[in-house]
Amino acid sequence: MYPHLAPLPWSIRTPTARPDSDVDLFTLTDTPPAYRTGLDWVQSLPWHLIEVSGLETRDEQFGVVWSRFVRLTSGLEVEIGFGVPSWADQDPVDPGARRVTQEGCRILYDPEGLLARLVLAVKGSQGESLE
Repeated sequence: MYPHLAPLPWSIRTPTARPDSDVDLFTLTDTPPAYRTGLDWVQSLPWHLIEVSGLETRDEQFGVVWSRFVRLTSGLEVEIGFGVPSWADQDPVDPGARRVTQEGCRILYDPEGLLARLVLAVKGSQGESLE
């Protein structure tokens, strides 16, 4: 039951990233509430590949999206955010979506091109080159 779209670690790749920076992932899915109940999906992530495990979690709501923060045994915090695909609509652009794309993001998986279109719309509205 993994979501079909996933943009970005963004804070870890900003010019101001430090060794103690967190990792932010954001996922678009038709069923964000399904990830809010229980921790099975968090525990099923392959943390062993980076030789850590999830230690503690907390949730926060940010407008139309919510995030689960996972503190790993290494001390690193991973934020995994969830929103519906309409979060990436271009007309109008959601204020949170605008902020995320302006701060910089890397799209990891976007089979329907929703996120790519969002990034282009935000860059175009700022007069940036789309190349």
